[in-house]
Amino acid sequence: MARAKFTALRPIERRSSINEALRRQMTLSHCQKKSAPSTGAARRKSFKPRKKISSHGFQIPRAAFSRLVREITEKFKLKGSIRYQMHALQALQEAVEVFLTCFFEDVNLVALHAKRVTILPRDLALILRMRNISTAV
Repeated sequence: MARAKFTALRPIERRSSINEALRRQMTLSHCQKKSAPSTGAARRKSFKPRKKISSHGFQIPRAAFSRLVREITEKFKLKGSIRYQMHALQALQEAVEVFLTCFFEDVNLVALHAKRVTILPRDLALILRMRNISTAV
């Protein structure tokens, strides 16, 4: 039977001194990261919200919303074209976005109640029915 070759190991003293040095360095750096600042109150880790959550503007583009409003109001067939003030369109857009946000929050709650993560058309139908919103166009 052939003998197996073994590679030579480092001397024990050298290995242990390197390991101890590394261990000491890691514990020092590890302690420094976790320790609270010595002056003042304990600081919390800062939280940075995602882009859409932290945005203060509208979620629907202004030009697209304006086109949609004009398209809907053309169906009323008034004598002339309707002109809108900028502030009126902004107020209307703000109201629409708040309504849609609350609506989809409720739809999400219905899906969570059914132990699902994905919203389905039946969740939308249930919220429309609960709020007495007609879908007839």
